[in-house]
Amino acid sequence: APAPAPAPAQPKGEETDPFASLDSVEVTSEVKVTVPVVQGLSFVTDEQLKASGAVMGNHEENVWVAQGQRTILSVGEGQGHVGDAFTVFRVRRSLYHPVTGEKLGYMVQVLGKAEITQLYPETSWARIIESWAEIQPGDRVMPFVQEPAAITEVRSGEEVKGSIVAFQPYRQRVGDNDFVIIDPATKQGRVGGRRLVAYRPAKEVRDPLTHNPLMVPDDVIGDLFVVKAGDTTSLALVMRAERELHVG
Repeated sequence: APAPAPAPAQPKGEETDPFASLDSVEVTSEVKVTVPVVQGLSFVTDEQLKASGAVMGNHEENVWVAQGQRTILSVGEGQGHVGDAFTVFRVRRSLYHPVTGEKLGYMVQVLGKAEITQLYPETSWARIIESWAEIQPGDRVMPFVQEPAAITEVRSGEEVKGSIVAFQPYRQRVGDNDFVIIDPATKQGRVGGRRLVAYRPAKEVRDPLTHNPLMVPDDVIGDLFVVKAGDTTSLALVMRAERELHVG
């Protein structure tokens, strides 16, 4: 049998790098967070509301409509096309910043989904293809956007600060798997996929014995995950809450 070929000689003065193979491979640690579907919850800005259309009812006496029925929308040519889908929603309450009093937008109830079937210069016929509540004239419509079932976590070293400014309608406190509206003060904080820590900030209190002022530490009470980011506010999912969260 032929003699085995000799192993290639290592250059003098150089050692084999046991981690060289790792350098040639891109190592990723992508984390995806599943977002629970909460029918009926959403938040819109003042600009989005002004740009929205309206449900106008139909020619029948019973103007309420539900899944499978038709209604007229104030969406005409240039605002949509046959086959376009629209989210149908109802404004529930205005949302103001708890500190500055600035109007942030509106908490809305999502009622269903409509699809344009006939388009005219100023209005259109639409069929309700999904509904979770009865729809009436005056309810609003805006172009439907398919929300992802899972969002990739975005990691960044940039510091993000802000506060919880609102909860879902008719909620005073929230916990795990609820949604909150936050106002991160930096652009990086208004990015879907950011994971944030919820905490009650450090404050000065008096020592009960000496009455001297002492600074108590931050109290970390939960984790948030930014689901949908806007120009001024973001919708975040409460991943974990050791105690109930409060506005502010």
